[in-house]
Amino acid sequence: MVYPFVGGLIATRVLCSKLASRVSLPLVIGSARAGLSQLTFLDLAMTDGADLNLRAARVTVPFSALWGGGEIWIESPQLRASSLTALAKIRKKSSTESESTATTARSLPSVGFAHGLVVVGKEDSKVFWAEQIEGKVSPNEHAIVTLANIEGHAAGLLGERRSQVGGFGARKLHVSIPLVGIRPHGVPSLSVTDGFVQALPSLGLSGISGQMAPKTGQAPSKEGAMSLMFSGSYGGSQERLWNAAGEFRLGDSWKDSEGTFGLRAERFMLDRIKNVLPPTVTSPGSTSISGGLGVRLHEGVFEIKSNLDVSDLSVSHAALSPHAVEHLSVSIKVDATLDPQARVVQLRQIEGRLKDLVGTLSGRVELAEGKYIFKDGHSWPWVPKISLSLDIPKMACEKLLSSFPTALVPRLKGFTLAGNFQTHLETHIDYASLDDLTLEGQVGIGGCKAKNVPAEVESLSDPEMPITHSVKVPPPWDEASLDPQELLFVVGADSDEFASFSDVSPHLINAFLTTEDSGFFKHHGFATREFRTALKRNLEDGRFKQGASSITMQMVKNLLLSQEKTLSRKLQELFLVWYLEQVLNKERIMELYLNAIEFGPRLYGIGPAARHYFGKKPSELNPVEAAFFSSILPSPKRRYVHYCHGEVSPSWDKYLRRILGFMHKRGRLTDEELEQALSTPLVFDLQARSMTEKQCLDWIARITKSPKPEVEPADYSDANE
Repeated sequence: MVYPFVGGLIATRVLCSKLASRVSLPLVIGSARAGLSQLTFLDLAMTDGADLNLRAARVTVPFSALWGGGEIWIESPQLRASSLTALAKIRKKSSTESESTATTARSLPSVGFAHGLVVVGKEDSKVFWAEQIEGKVSPNEHAIVTLANIEGHAAGLLGERRSQVGGFGARKLHVSIPLVGIRPHGVPSLSVTDGFVQALPSLGLSGISGQMAPKTGQAPSKEGAMSLMFSGSYGGSQERLWNAAGEFRLGDSWKDSEGTFGLRAERFMLDRIKNVLPPTVTSPGSTSISGGLGVRLHEGVFEIKSNLDVSDLSVSHAALSPHAVEHLSVSIKVDATLDPQARVVQLRQIEGRLKDLVGTLSGRVELAEGKYIFKDGHSWPWVPKISLSLDIPKMACEKLLSSFPTALVPRLKGFTLAGNFQTHLETHIDYASLDDLTLEGQVGIGGCKAKNVPAEVESLSDPEMPITHSVKVPPPWDEASLDPQELLFVVGADSDEFASFSDVSPHLINAFLTTEDSGFFKHHGFATREFRTALKRNLEDGRFKQGASSITMQMVKNLLLSQEKTLSRKLQELFLVWYLEQVLNKERIMELYLNAIEFGPRLYGIGPAARHYFGKKPSELNPVEAAFFSSILPSPKRRYVHYCHGEVSPSWDKYLRRILGFMHKRGRLTDEELEQALSTPLVFDLQARSMTEKQCLDWIARITKSPKPEVEPADYSDANE
């Protein structure tokens, strides 16, 4: 009767001693009992505080395990770790081990386990967990593990902040790995049942089932080759909507590896995955989609070909258009290569199609060695080199126009066109030398002619035709409401406030030419030289900071479109600028521009603005007053604070003097005019101001996000300098 207890005590000490030589964590055993052929240990625990905790309810060790025979059985093992790095504490570091892995393994028995649990991370922020783990490890043979109810997050496992992408899991995962000794060797086999991966914030792959295994019937030179075959669905659905298959062999480097992979999504209706679609897709039941992806790895280079086809798509998105865009049919084809070692993407061709409109993009993107530092101090660990070309082959202009849904270009309804259109554009950008940036080519809309024109657009050609303009404005200063109001005003000879081109001070014209569009009287509506300048500055800043909007574009935006920043507005703006530059002279365009733009809260047109700020007619404005009007764009409401204060700040006065200097440099002020202007102070007429300075500033604070006076723009320069 003494043997089971004494034998258990001796066995416990031996086991603790052996584990202490291999594992850095202390072992605690609740109780042990020796039988005739085996040892049984209950409530085993190895722990390192909150970082690492290993437990087992029961471990059965046959005596034959002492010389490497039999099988050790572990019941209900549990592994809890705060992170992946905490797992390193299990293995005791040693530089004196002389036995090889295979030699050591020959003296080790097999180990089987069941009803296990693995948790990585803290209880309130777990990054991986798996339930019902079972398996067997047979040294010099294989390790077989089956995990059930798995969930995790890739970024969390790597110690990074969890994001909307990277989540993964499966109802069941089965893995088989060949072993040399107790180390993995060769190609593993893996099968998944009902897996999922959050590939994008709004798109998750679900219902993933299939396997990856060593390729059968392979030649000796292909040892280590794998084949894979999976299928799945989207967004929680278990219905099979895509299939993937491929084979690969991993070498010591990319150049030594090779493989092929193909994914095909057969055509299906989007309502089958409507639970994962963004609310911007408004009619998934009528929209179908299909696509495919093919990848080949050869000599270290990935060759990628893919296609996507979407039919009858209806979308409602604020960045696209204020109206729902319906019945879109688009397709995209990609043919490219990726060299990860050289960090080069070669775009053989990306073809996009929207009804009859087809465009192709080609070129090369390289992330060269080095470091690029942006103006604000943030940096990239490489220096990009980009060469891109965009081509639209010759097509009928009417087909070009009809390719865009009416909801995307509503202001163009009523236009009909004749002639042909084609385009070639290219850019070459090296971040190591942005001064050498090139932006070349031609948008061949000159081959188009307008046959029919909407009446609203046609009316701009007639100086005698009054144009009623409607804008949204903030409420007056003495109203507490912040709800915008509608303001109607007339642009045309019928209005007492209208100022014709000949009735405007030439200093005002020259000031706007200097700050807004220096080449206005030379180009045809598009300041192409400024496109390059704006692109260069945006690249240097690492964000979109400056546009290249001509005076004609601003006039079109103010009179025919709106201030909304949408693709719809930009498309219509480009087309209307092209047309109006053909039928209006420059004086008429400038005249419409000055009589429609905003000069302050509830203040539109140069006539009311000149009277409000200076008590003058537009024809009486001096160079300093003209420079002030050009300086308050594009934020006239926010910069109204100067009028609230009754004078401009010293830094803003310096800004005005710089504008005057550029006007002189461009030949728009004589030496005498500059000398007199520099000695002329800017004086506001405050007689019409019906509020105190504080009331005025409080008003601007309510209707803008930045009520304080701005300092002189640090990067201001003449557009043609």
